Amino acid sequence: MTGRIAIVKFLLTIVGGTLFGGLALGIFGFLLAGKEGFVNMVSWGLAIGFLGSISTGFAMHASAHFWTGYSQRFGEESFKRISEGDDNKPDY
Repeated sequence: MTGRIAIVKFLLTIVGGTLFGGLALGIFGFLLAGKEGFVNMVSWGLAIGFLGSISTGFAMHASAHFWTGYSQRFGEESFKRISEGDDNKPDY
């Protein structure tokens, strides 16, 4: 994933998660206490949604930039070790 696409995905995750958290808890608050419950729970939902979407965005970023190609790198290392006849003894 290129840098610009990663940044856009990260920002969209933050905005979408924040709005979804605010809306979901706002509806729950409305069902419990009407308009006053909606106002109170929207603020909680926005805060919790923001924190959750930040952590999700960082996890997506780490997954895209660290784990991408892991199986290919592991496969090349294993093939090299097997084809050169290296034994499977641990190094400790």
